[in-house]
Formats: sequence, structure tokens, C-alpha cells
Amino acid sequence: LKYITDGDGNTYPIVHLAGKQWLGKNLNLEVPGSYCYDDDPANCREYGRLYTWEAAKEACRKLGVGWHLPTDQEWKDLLITFGGYYEWYEQEEVGDSEKSYSVLIKDGSSSFAALLGGGRNVDGEYLHLGKYGTYWSASELDASLAWVYGLHGDDERVDRPVSIKSMALSCRCLKNNFSPKDKR
Repeated sequence: LKYITDGDGNTYPIVHLAGKQWLGKNLNLEVPGSYCYDDDPANCREYGRLYTWEAAKEACRKLGVGWHLPTDQEWKDLLITFGGYYEWYEQEEVGDSEKSYSVLIKDGSSSFAALLGGGRNVDGEYLHLGKYGTYWSASELDASLAWVYGLHGDDERVDRPVSIKSMALSCRCLKNNFSPKDKR
């Protein structure tokens, strides 16, 4: 297993999923526009930081060459590999969103280990810790909205809605160009 350490000294496992190298836990690199749930550093240690969309893109870039916030298509590729997702905008199931949830959640059968880290709304209120884990994609719907992927603890499914870019949500980063030699 390979690891990467960020500029704050946090270490993350690198997991190989759907032909890409993903962080094996939520990002916890402090950048402007990132927050600890309830402003409590213990929540950052447990769940990672919550990022606005711009902050998430910046934080992933800071991991080094090739690291980036996953695009909408990269998230879709991951989720289809493990089952599917619920297409919120179209109101339809693409594959099996419950299967993806069970595989990607912490203690699931993949090494992705998603957490239900909640979020921070545009008014600065923290919501849904332990109930929802929503992750940014780098892909925009328009100037104020970006695609996100939400793991819903109550429904035990993964869906694909949009979010206002100034909300703060969880972040995973990935690196392209996985090759067999990267397994060393």
C-alpha cells in the first residue's frame, strides 16, 4: 500500500479503484475556504475537512503533480464499477446505487472508506454529520452549481445531485494514469 502526505503532515492511503489512484480517506488539508464540522478540530481528524468547491480544487492540486478533484465522469466511472448511482436530476436509477453505497462506505468491501461527514451550508450552519457524506466533483452545471456525489446513510444509496459552490462538503482527490508499476 502506498501513502501520500499533505503539506499539513496528514497521511492518506492511496487506493487503486477503477483504474485511478484515489485517496483512501477524506482530505484534511487546511486551505482558505475549508472548515472542521462545528469548528471542532476533532471532527477534521475523524471526517476530514469540509471544502467549498474552489477550496476543494485548490487542496487537491496541493497534493502534487497529477492530483486533482475528480470530474463528474471520474465519479461516474467509480460508481458504475461498484454498482451505480441515483441520477437526481433525471430522477432515475443508473445501475444499483445501494450496492455502491455498501461497497464504498467505511467498512465496505472496497478500500474507499467513505465517511458521512455532513456539510456546511452557505449561512455557516453545520448539518447532517453521521447522516450524509457529500463529495465534490470538479464539473460545473453552471457558474454557481457543481455536480456532487452524496452517500445517504438513511437510504443507504449514492446519488448525483448538484450543490451551490459556496457550500462546504467533503473532498476526495485522485491521480490519473495508474499503471501496474504504481503498485510497488
